[in-house]
Amino acid sequence: MQNKKVIVTLSGGMDSAVLLYKAAEQYDEVHTVTFDYGQRHESREVGASEKQLLNASVDYPNVTFTNKLLDVKYIKDIAPTSSLTNDDIETPNVKDIMGEAQPKSYVPFRNLMFISILASYAEAIKASEIWYGAAEADS
Repeated sequence: MQNKKVIVTLSGGMDSAVLLYKAAEQYDEVHTVTFDYGQRHESREVGASEKQLLNASVDYPNVTFTNKLLDVKYIKDIAPTSSLTNDDIETPNVKDIMGEAQPKSYVPFRNLMFISILASYAEAIKASEIWYGAAEADS
């Protein structure tokens, strides 16, 4: 393993957990970022992220792990059209929104904002790659 750094988003979901473990197999340093954008299930996501990071550090004791919990709650202010950022909008069941181009849970350009932040962080710490797990549909 080369002494390389990678940045991985860590949302607490299955996609980011898989990326975390794959990164630990390939890198000496895994720097994770968890975003708090005022989402409806923020505390559950952050708790799951912390557990995943703890488990990975036990499973990969020779890898250095760091995590940044970034407060980007301004997204809630600029994207009040999503059920994830506006408590007045009911969150739909996944089965009810299948096939919709933009479901009620869509946060406009959230992924692009996150990737921009990750790119800035990667440059600052000289990480060679950014790994970002996103659903095919941003729902």
